Amino acid sequence: MRLVSVIVFDHLVRHPILTLGDHDDERLLDDAGQPLDARHPAVEDSIDWFFRISRRHEVLWFELSIDPARPAPPVLRSRRPDGTADGWSSSPELALSQQLDQCLAQWLATRRLPPVLALADFTLDDLRGAAERLSKVEAQLAGGKALAQLPVAIRQPPAHVAIPYLRVLAELSRDGARTLDAAILALDPTHPVARRNRYVSGLIDGDTARRAILPVIADAPMYAKPHLSVWGEPFAADRPIENMGVRHQGIAASLMPANPYACHNYSLQLAEVGRREESYRWADRATVAAPQFGAAHLDCVRRLRQVGRPGQAFAEAQYRCREVLDRAAAGKLPPNDWQAPHHAALLIAFAHLDVGRITEAIELADETMSRLPDDAQVQEGFAWAKKRIAHWKTDAGLLARAYAWEGHHRGDPGRVIAGLTRGRITDDEDAMMLIEAFLAIGRPEQATIAYWQCAGLDGAGVLGDGKARLAAAKALILTGDLEEALDQIQSVQLRRSQSRLEAEINRLLRLAATRSAAEWIRILERRLALGATTLARDAARDLADFVPGLDSGVVRRALGERKPIALDPAWFSELVAALPAVQDTSAQILARLARPAANTLEAADALAQEWWTAIVPPARDRDAHAGGAMLALGVALASYFSAASGPPTPIAGAYRHIATEALHLVRRSRYQIDSNAIQALLRLVDRLGAAPEWLLDTWLLRIERALDLEAEHGAYLAGMIAGLPTVHRLLRGDERIGWELRLAHDLAADPTQYEQTAYLMARSARAIETGAVQLAWSTAAAAGAPRQAQLDVHWLAAMANPAGCAAPWSQVAHGLMAAGRPADGFAAACRALTAATVKERAGLLDALAPKWKAANIVTPFDGNAAFDAGLDAASKDQLAIAVQHLRWAAAVEPGNGKRAQSLAVALGRIGRGLEAIRVLSPHERADAPRLIGRVLVESGRFVDAVAILRYAAYRFRSAEDWVSLANAAIRADNDAVAADAGRQALALGSTDPQLLGGLATSLYRLGEFIECEQIAQQLIGDKQRETRLVGLHAMARALAGQGRHVDAHMYAKAAAELKPDGELAAELIETMDRIIAQQTPPVRPSSERSMERRAYDDLAAGMFDSLGPAITSPSWGIARIALIACEFRVADESGIPVAPRALDAAVAILGRTEGATSPDAVLARIRALRIRDNAFIQIDPPPPLGLRFTPAEFEEAYTERDRRPHRPSAVMSFAR
Repeated sequence: MRLVSVIVFDHLVRHPILTLGDHDDERLLDDAGQPLDARHPAVEDSIDWFFRISRRHEVLWFELSIDPARPAPPVLRSRRPDGTADGWSSSPELALSQQLDQCLAQWLATRRLPPVLALADFTLDDLRGAAERLSKVEAQLAGGKALAQLPVAIRQPPAHVAIPYLRVLAELSRDGARTLDAAILALDPTHPVARRNRYVSGLIDGDTARRAILPVIADAPMYAKPHLSVWGEPFAADRPIENMGVRHQGIAASLMPANPYACHNYSLQLAEVGRREESYRWADRATVAAPQFGAAHLDCVRRLRQVGRPGQAFAEAQYRCREVLDRAAAGKLPPNDWQAPHHAALLIAFAHLDVGRITEAIELADETMSRLPDDAQVQEGFAWAKKRIAHWKTDAGLLARAYAWEGHHRGDPGRVIAGLTRGRITDDEDAMMLIEAFLAIGRPEQATIAYWQCAGLDGAGVLGDGKARLAAAKALILTGDLEEALDQIQSVQLRRSQSRLEAEINRLLRLAATRSAAEWIRILERRLALGATTLARDAARDLADFVPGLDSGVVRRALGERKPIALDPAWFSELVAALPAVQDTSAQILARLARPAANTLEAADALAQEWWTAIVPPARDRDAHAGGAMLALGVALASYFSAASGPPTPIAGAYRHIATEALHLVRRSRYQIDSNAIQALLRLVDRLGAAPEWLLDTWLLRIERALDLEAEHGAYLAGMIAGLPTVHRLLRGDERIGWELRLAHDLAADPTQYEQTAYLMARSARAIETGAVQLAWSTAAAAGAPRQAQLDVHWLAAMANPAGCAAPWSQVAHGLMAAGRPADGFAAACRALTAATVKERAGLLDALAPKWKAANIVTPFDGNAAFDAGLDAASKDQLAIAVQHLRWAAAVEPGNGKRAQSLAVALGRIGRGLEAIRVLSPHERADAPRLIGRVLVESGRFVDAVAILRYAAYRFRSAEDWVSLANAAIRADNDAVAADAGRQALALGSTDPQLLGGLATSLYRLGEFIECEQIAQQLIGDKQRETRLVGLHAMARALAGQGRHVDAHMYAKAAAELKPDGELAAELIETMDRIIAQQTPPVRPSSERSMERRAYDDLAAGMFDSLGPAITSPSWGIARIALIACEFRVADESGIPVAPRALDAAVAILGRTEGATSPDAVLARIRALRIRDNAFIQIDPPPPLGLRFTPAEFEEAYTERDRRPHRPSAVMSFAR
């Protein structure tokens, strides 16, 4: 059996199209030692494995008779996934080698595959004799003999089957196997398997170059194992855009998908290039192929820790790591996997840290380290863990961040702010939490400042490409920066299309309805004018689905031609028929999802919310629940495409929202969904073929991933989609996607093949994350696309690579300058140069120079000259020109702190404080807002300064800083902020008379008369006339406010004797009039003293119990605060994802906000949707929590850590 397997494998291993399961990987015997052949009782299970897991298009086997008493010619049998069976026989008079050749040649001809050379001649007797000798060898080796101890005669191969004999002998001898490769190569120097074996041995011995495997791959491209050796630095110069490691590990995984090591290696390469969702799926495939493969289980957890779904990551860590630990305890792990249980236990600790459970993380990690063997090598191997745990125990910044993480997951925004403004904002999770926390406490302007600061940290920013950008978009919509908001949304869509963020994006687009249609149309019009037609199309689709009133010429132009899609009720009936478990509830589901008569936002909201109550809960009947989710998905998806094919309406957005949530229910229920139901859903999708291909493809990709069609059904999938032309063309899983991308890269090398390249790149861009495909597409477009198409592709690549990537922004700059838009081209050029590496910068400048000159840009092209010109213009108060020159100077040398500081100051002076913060943040990580706030004060922009200094104030520790904020607020006439900042300054010991005077003034204007009296008393005793005057007037005002008019008159009269002038004189006259009339002085209203603001402050202070009952308040701000307070999980609720009172409050909010466009109402609505989602849809439910610090315990622990001397991390808290 082994001999025949080797003969056939070696015979076909060089075939240019065909691949076989690797002989070394195939299991030939069962646990009882019986051959796993076509007569084995479990043959059907074996064939199913080949089709489902190995994803073979065909399973073949030979029927051979080796018994001389029963001679029969060989027959090649075939089974295909659809059950079709074929056979090819041979002539009985031929030798065995010719008979096998004849069978294989017939099969190759039938399948229209290229022929192969003939087998070397051998007979049945040759085969039988070799097999008998190998049986003797096996017996002797089993008896304990080594290969070298066997008789020479038995080690010598028979003449006619020499190589097969040596190959099987190597397999039997195990430890001595590699000594036989030389003998094989002596017989056939081109033998691919022996060459590959020699290469691996040479690597181990250190005498072989890594690139020596490439000729083997060229000779046998469909032989999988040589591809496994292509990765890393030796191959980095080959295909730098594509990445040789990703290419060849992907080929290996496609050629042998049942090999767990191939799947895992591909997963590792995908992780290296940021394709984490794919990496997770391939690591998961490795665990399916080999459930005992501990490293793959652990990498599944590692990938989920990186994708921004902490709830799922925590659950996965419990499941997979416990699986590894249980296998280790039962002795079921391979000996070479001894480290796996220790890594598994540490990963559980990391998962606890990720959700802020730092105390438990330390305990778990310490327990793990205590179980390590005392062996020095082992201890050295885990030295990294000891350092990391020591960091957990001692770093104040990490403690503060963990305090914030726990607060975020528990629903305590005040803790998030307290923690993250003490620690170091390190990654996109931190950025997202901080922005969301500011939004929760009613500070969208501070959330926006946080976005701009995070966008500049570490140069490229720490916004990542997921939830932080979506949180930023929410803040930007609320503060009116719609173009920047749309940029963030589209960057996420382009870079994270697989990351289950669609529901959050839908909720965010519902918030877009708080802005007018006209505002959004202007944004779309600008995108079209800039040549970003695909971005405009995608944005138009998104906005048209949720924002009423977008049926305009601009939107129609952006969307392009659409064909109306009319729904046929028979489509749904056919889907229902394929779902037996849903027969009793189908009418209810169809009625609930029927299109409403009105095309209003109110009708859309009513349709979208709580739709899933029409399906059976999983706890009652899992099959009925799964069927209901499938029916809802089909109905909602078809209804969405029908609505989207007509005039823009928010009804389309409602169906899109339902389809998104239904898809996640289907994902969770996929093991209850059979192939008939899947086929029915795909038939329904196929009938939507008139829809725009890009949109249909996007949804079909989501369906494939939700049901994991390629991995679950393997080769059977082709039969499931037979007769569905649209689905057949578009449906593809990770393996097919990888193949298409490799083909696209191959075609891109030839500019004349650009049309085909573009088609494949567009498909791949929709299927693959990170923006790398768009980048490769941009490179191909620059070489081969028509000029009018280039700019659109470059814009896609630029938006998909918003930071840290220069090439697409450079191409956008070239295109815009050539199109007569020098200002926009200049901005793109600045982004390109800022992102460029030192090595890239010179080339980019050389390419840009002629375009710059042709565009007549006034800024000097030389960076030094631009810097000098910028400083000169700033000195002359020509700030707009100065900003342009300094922006270019800073872009040409982004690491130059002096240039960045000069630009930031110029931006601050011109009133662009937010942009100034982004520019300065790479150089002043924590201090940029404070420094820019001071620039704004010096420029007389006090209102802007107050907003930024208030944000900076979370990190204020000195009286001087609080004085600066108070004085700015005084000049901005912001009495509430002046009072609060003044109190803080006094508490820290400030005695500044100007501060005291301003504080007293602010206090009486706010009606804080008693406190004002105390401050005024200090001022009256001052020797300076101006200070005493302010104090006397403040005392008079304070006493009058308390009804003590007689005493107040005395102080007012004393103030008048000092002859005030200006504003104070007018106020004194008013004060005197009020005193004489026995009236209370007027109090200025302040938004900072409103009922809503006080409630927000209580929320930030953690006073949840008193806020929750206000859910029915007529004030949307109060109602939203109450909803957030209800969401807080108390200690007894730590183990459930959503507090019961939050569910009830969310239902109340949803009922009240149908059709709402008030920002507070919509913010409350989308939060309520997320709460219900977390409880019932569970895309990423909040993780379970443990014990928490009280504020006092946190302060004590933080202070104790922070005062420890000589710690490198005292300044900064490193990543987790």
